[in-house]
Amino acid sequence: MLSFGPYDFKLLLQNLTLLRELDLTEVDISSAIPQNLSSYITTLRLGSTELNGIIPETIFHLPNLQVLTLSNNNQLGGYFPKTKWNSSASLRELDLSPVKFYGDLPESLGYLTSLQSLELNSCNLSGPIPKSLWNLTRLELLHLSKNHLEGPIPLSLGYLTSLRSLQLNSCNLSGPIPKSLWNLTRIEFMDFRNNHLEGPIPPFTSGLQNLNTLLLTNNSLNGALPSWISSLPSLSELDLSRNHFSGQLEDFKYNTLVRINLGHNQLQGPLPKSLQNLVNLTILYLSFNNFSGNVDVSIFSNLKQLTDLDLSYNSISLTNKNKTKSTLPESLTSLLLSACEVNELDFLRSAKNLEQLDLSHNKIQGTIPDWA
Repeated sequence: MLSFGPYDFKLLLQNLTLLRELDLTEVDISSAIPQNLSSYITTLRLGSTELNGIIPETIFHLPNLQVLTLSNNNQLGGYFPKTKWNSSASLRELDLSPVKFYGDLPESLGYLTSLQSLELNSCNLSGPIPKSLWNLTRLELLHLSKNHLEGPIPLSLGYLTSLRSLQLNSCNLSGPIPKSLWNLTRIEFMDFRNNHLEGPIPPFTSGLQNLNTLLLTNNSLNGALPSWISSLPSLSELDLSRNHFSGQLEDFKYNTLVRINLGHNQLQGPLPKSLQNLVNLTILYLSFNNFSGNVDVSIFSNLKQLTDLDLSYNSISLTNKNKTKSTLPESLTSLLLSACEVNELDFLRSAKNLEQLDLSHNKIQGTIPDWA
């Protein structure tokens, strides 16, 4: 790994007075960032370089700066300017995760009107999400996860119609999910895990055709799951676990889903028959709900990619009506069926690659078969 001596980095920058682009990603610099950087710099990539000390505020005022990446420097700290940045007209990409900042997420970010990517994960930031962010209409990535924020998700985020990825997980946010977010018709990735969000998921009439990932686990959301969730044509991962959702699970209209986690809710009624059509599914977690009725093994027979299945602690009865055709996919490595009214083991014959099996709290009788 290339490395600099304690003064080499400073000397390098002092000598290159006309420097425009500098990329030292994963070079061991192990020093502070010098105060005086070339005003010609447009690109400064110093991620994973063991930088330390405090980021000089002058770096935010470089007039031609377009890209600033200081990510993965855990010993680096700093303060955001409270007033307009001199780089505000040019800056397109800002990645400072997980630099330790002191104070609130500043309103001055709203001046960065050319910004396309803002990544401030694990930056020790506090306070509310500033309403001024609605000015960042070119923003495609907004990542603020794992900070000490407060208050609701602002309605103004719905104005950021260029957004493709919105990550606000583990931010201490509260209140409802604003309906204005459904204006984000280009959104592909939405992550609000581990907050204090409450109320129902708001309805919508159109849009979200590009949504690939929706992660809402570990909040206090409630109410019935809106029908549009089952009708998203691009959805690959759906995690709504550890909330208070109730009502029935509707049939899925498309087979794009790869991972589903609805565990630890209050969902009820029968499992939708459309599960058998989700041929790309690898993970299905439905445990700790109130699903009921008979669930025949045949519903999983065609899911040739399925590796993890958890139906534990529902009010279902697992059946195996067609013992010759109803088999579990060989791809299964984890099968959790605790308290599922299992009374025989023939359906396990085809699950030859199991690494984890839980059949506790069932009504299995007789001897263990020879093939087990």
